[in-house]
Amino acid sequence: GAWCCGTREHWLLEDVVALIRAVCRHLSLGIVDVVFYSSSSGGTAALSAAALIDGALAIAVNPQIRLTHWFHYPNFLETLGIDLDEKDPFHRNEISRLIRESSSRFVIVYNVESYDDAEKQIAFFAEDMGMELTYGLSQKENVLLWGYDAKGGHCSQEPRELFPYIVFIAQKFADGRLSLEDVHHVDAFNYI
Repeated sequence: GAWCCGTREHWLLEDVVALIRAVCRHLSLGIVDVVFYSSSSGGTAALSAAALIDGALAIAVNPQIRLTHWFHYPNFLETLGIDLDEKDPFHRNEISRLIRESSSRFVIVYNVESYDDAEKQIAFFAEDMGMELTYGLSQKENVLLWGYDAKGGHCSQEPRELFPYIVFIAQKFADGRLSLEDVHHVDAFNYI
């Protein structure tokens, strides 16, 4: 929880990224082999971590993009005392900026039926990135948005049937192999 923010003076994700770099060196893996995958506040952390380690892939399901506009933000502010509306040297409330400045790839899967996700978070992100918010796939540079319909509100976990297909599509996107056929398959998958 708490988007892995850390403290006012220290961003916990910087430690996570340092650890991942060390593990990659130890195992002789490239950063392109690193995939951050999570949902909700963990999805936010996945996006931010990938932005800090150029070349990785982030897959985030229903993440928060505008942290100060999330309904739990007042609790976060009261508990941790980190006001993300103030000048933050880590830009933790500017995820669009972090993503634009990164060479990593970002796949954001969101429930179009969730006002909290689609309207309060992803619509803002899409506008900020100059992207179209649509049902299905929308791609621009290093970002792929995938809108699906799960009925109801915020889903902190994607439907388990969706998981392997999300990873499959995300990997094709990261490898630059996403095709028009894949877009049609996603539309059919969404329908099912």
